[in-house]
Parts: sequence; C-alpha cells; structure tokens
Amino acid sequence: MEENPGYVIQNWMRNRNTVRFLGLWEHFHNPDFKYLEFEAIEREAGINRELIVLINLESMNAELIKLGLSRAERAIRLNKMAIEQLLVLNESDERKLQHG
Repeated sequence: MEENPGYVIQNWMRNRNTVRFLGLWEHFHNPDFKYLEFEAIEREAGINRELIVLINLESMNAELIKLGLSRAERAIRLNKMAIEQLLVLNESDERKLQHG
C-alpha cells in the first residue's frame, strides 16, 4: 500500500530527532534563532512518542477485550507492550543519533 507523501512528511516532522536536527541547524545558521522558544517545540516532539504508544495500546486493549481477557490480565499485557514499544522507540532514536 502506498503512503500519502503528506503523511510521511508529517510523521517525519513529528520525530524528535528531526526537531533536534532542525534546532541545531537553526542555531548554527540563523543569528536570530530563539532557542528558548524552540525548547517548547522540542519538548512537545517528545510527547508525540508517548501519544503513539497510547494510541497503539488503545487498539490492543480493544482486541484484548474481544478475546475476553479480564481487566487485570489486559493491564499486565498492556503494561508490557508499552514498555517494549518505548524501548524500541528509544533504541531507534539512539541509533539515528549515532549514525547521523
């Protein structure tokens, strides 16, 4: 399935590493760059990661409900999934930073 180019760019612009890169570029090339204002944008980019995980968990919770799992069992599984997803996202960020 082809992805809409607008979505690809939108997702790329939400990536924390992209935002960091743009901030560094502006810092070095724009004498009028307002770093303090930029910090708020940079912090918000990190929040998107948690939102992605939450959205995934909501979808998985719906599937687990369909399977008839108890609330306690769903909580255990969703907690494990959240930890795994955040670890993958963090590892991905580290690899991107190491490889430029």
